[in-house]
Amino acid sequence: MYKCQICNRLFYSTVDCQSHLETKHSNSESQSRACLEVNFQCPTCGQLFGHQVDCKNHALREHGIQMQQCIERPI
Repeated sequence: MYKCQICNRLFYSTVDCQSHLETKHSNSESQSRACLEVNFQCPTCGQLFGHQVDCKNHALREHGIQMQQCIERPI
């Protein structure tokens, strides 16, 4: 997953994220920012996931914990 550093929207590829930056945040300040690759980490065991929903499902299934959100970790 790749995150826009301006609005925090997530994308599956760096190309999609970069295109989003260029079209939605076209001012000069945003052009110097790159997309940030992220994973989501289970706070209980530390396992990493590419999608927030997969991390939340893991926490419920493996640890019996209903998570509001998992920890977002830059790569």
